[in-house]
Amino acid sequence: MTQSVKFDYFDTKEATKKMLREYNDKKWFLENTGERISEIETSLYSAGGGSVVNVSSSAASESYHIEVSVDKVEALKYGFGKALGYESDITPALDRLTDDERYCLTCAFIDNADREGINRIIDRYQIEKTIAYKRVDLALSRLSKLLFW
Repeated sequence: MTQSVKFDYFDTKEATKKMLREYNDKKWFLENTGERISEIETSLYSAGGGSVVNVSSSAASESYHIEVSVDKVEALKYGFGKALGYESDITPALDRLTDDERYCLTCAFIDNADREGINRIIDRYQIEKTIAYKRVDLALSRLSKLLFW
């Protein structure tokens, strides 16, 4: 099966929903990763001259601590790169939406921890529940097209 045929069966709406649900987590990750890396690197080096802090009298234990810390930093850097890619994909597409479309998607997927997103849309626009769901679906369709087509 060619790549283009496989893509025809890819559920772009579900992928878009997942991207929106992860929006706040990715944003937090981008904002905090630099500080987390600095904390790990600081724990490896003394303030004086860049020598490794002796976390234990055992050289093997010290070596293990260094290895784990380096692995954590590498994992954070890898995640940071993926989050940057996510942001570079979704931000321009979100910017192309109308304010109403962004509001509907934000209520339904991004800021919906309380499961009251549809009710916020209903209250804001004074519409019925079915119309609120239709607005979310139309905004989702538009964002999916912007992201994947």
